Amino acid sequence: MGARGAIFRAWGRSACDGHVCGANLLNWLGNWVLIYGKLGMPAMGVDGSALSTVIARLFMALALVGFAWRYERNVAIRFSSIGLGQVWRN
Repeated sequence: MGARGAIFRAWGRSACDGHVCGANLLNWLGNWVLIYGKLGMPAMGVDGSALSTVIARLFMALALVGFAWRYERNVAIRFSSIGLGQVWRN
């Protein structure tokens, strides 16, 4: 999760890491099901791994956006406060 996780932890919202852990478990389970053809799904090999990863990453992104939307609506990030104001003006 990297920087996004650090931002949420800095805001005191470490529960967000649980969503990321859930996405990793979803990826692991999806890999097992889609690569080897378990639970009635066809064996897809590398394509199944890619599909599982995309699904898990979408879940992670949606969970992070939902988490930010629910708990951090009052946080505003301005380019000038992080030193990018001059970059965008040029």
